Amino acid sequence: MRRLLLAWLGLAACLPSLARAEEDRALAWQMGEARLELGGWIMTDLAVFPRTETGFGPSWNVEPSLRSARADARFRLTPAWRGRLYADFASLSLTEAWIEYRPFTFLGLRVGRIRVPFGLAQQSRLADRRLLETPMIAGNTKDFRDVGAALLGRLWRGRIAYSLAAVSGSRDLAVDVNEKPDLAARLVLHPLVGLGPWLEGASLGGSLSWGPGPTRNGFRGRNMSGYSFVEPPVIRGAQLRLGAELSYTAPIVRLAAEYQQVRQAREGLSDNQRIGGSLVAVSDLEPWEIRGFYAELAVQVFGLRDAHGPVEGLEIAGRFESIDFADGKRSVETAEGTEDHAPLADSWVEAWTAGLNYYFEIGLRLSAAWQAVRYGRAELAPDFDPDAGNDPAAAGHWTHHVFLRAAWVY
Repeated sequence: MRRLLLAWLGLAACLPSLARAEEDRALAWQMGEARLELGGWIMTDLAVFPRTETGFGPSWNVEPSLRSARADARFRLTPAWRGRLYADFASLSLTEAWIEYRPFTFLGLRVGRIRVPFGLAQQSRLADRRLLETPMIAGNTKDFRDVGAALLGRLWRGRIAYSLAAVSGSRDLAVDVNEKPDLAARLVLHPLVGLGPWLEGASLGGSLSWGPGPTRNGFRGRNMSGYSFVEPPVIRGAQLRLGAELSYTAPIVRLAAEYQQVRQAREGLSDNQRIGGSLVAVSDLEPWEIRGFYAELAVQVFGLRDAHGPVEGLEIAGRFESIDFADGKRSVETAEGTEDHAPLADSWVEAWTAGLNYYFEIGLRLSAAWQAVRYGRAELAPDFDPDAGNDPAAAGHWTHHVFLRAAWVY
């Protein structure tokens, strides 16, 4: 563990020198109306959390990793035409690739691999997340972006922002077999624009997403350590997502709260169950449903800020979140025995997270976070030992995680 910690600290120590070498470069070029801007970030992580290793019992997992290494290229051809290429070299993936035509402030068309307009948590950049990762209810980050087209714009001097999109639902750039795309919409109101820095940062909004998708992976329950307490079940058919959000940004404060729910159908799928003396494929399965909320607060104790947040100084942050997941309870009596048409896990998970961020003007941010997670079923926890004689259905089991991150954003 000591060697792993020293290795992470050594990599983190290299980031400030890298930042100093780059800070004076103007990575933007303009020729007439055309403009090109380059940016990116590097993030290294150290996560410490309990787990159970098969054959050895409970232990501590210590994982240094390269969380993200992204390059961002934004270009503008004319005031109405612009685009973006955005890649992550840590995962070797193309995150975004789109072009946009916006002849008016109130109306634009964006086409390509885009960020899906659903949810507040799903819209935040990794570099801007005060507590390192999105809340659990946000789900799998692969669902944040998809291939499609969106209409977007702002009305009433920026007081209303909207986006309507049709996306493939395939998560990637491969040819999609789904002929019916997912539809997503997000509407955000900024009613106090123009009333000063302590008022105009208030907003509220709502999101909606629906689509009769093909066979795909459903919602994944995962905490900040990357541990999946619920693996994504196979889903097929209609997926409905609803969200309501509230945020407030002032000179030293950022508050965000959100509720989301997801309903994922399992049409035409079956679950193999032993009924009587035979293995039977049970179909007509109940949908997978997830509900959750979070409330998050960040306060800058001292230092400098710009319109996007802290650029130098110390910030403290905290978050409470809760998520419930279930496919209900429905069984059918047959001549062979009882068929369970709701075989997935029914439970809940809650988490408290506290963090410190220190920002340097060169673009470097050092972060530390602690998270306590409570599980509705003990068997969902990463340190549950089935051979220890513990009750797998016992509620209220706690685990504690520690995170360190060094991030350089340019």
